[in-house]
Amino acid sequence: MLAHLPPRVPSPMLAFQLSRGQLLLEGDRRDHDSRDRLLRRIREEFREMPGLRLTDRQASRLFGLLEPVCQRVLGTLVGERTLWKDADGRYAVRARQ
Repeated sequence: MLAHLPPRVPSPMLAFQLSRGQLLLEGDRRDHDSRDRLLRRIREEFREMPGLRLTDRQASRLFGLLEPVCQRVLGTLVGERTLWKDADGRYAVRARQ
């Protein structure tokens, strides 16, 4: 006889919020400090090279991240208006206003 398994409960939706340039995830147990350091590093790379324009794949290779992870990180930076994504799918630093 099979042991009774409790019904599968879907994981709670993660609430994304940007606050002072930091990505906050409610219900997330990952290391927030590591994520913040990664975001800071990528921001600095783009700011040090203002003409830099990268596709998802190029950014993934440059920053040593899996492509889906890199897409989420770059999406966070677009959301906080540090970067923008052009019609060719390349990310670039947003001009300061």
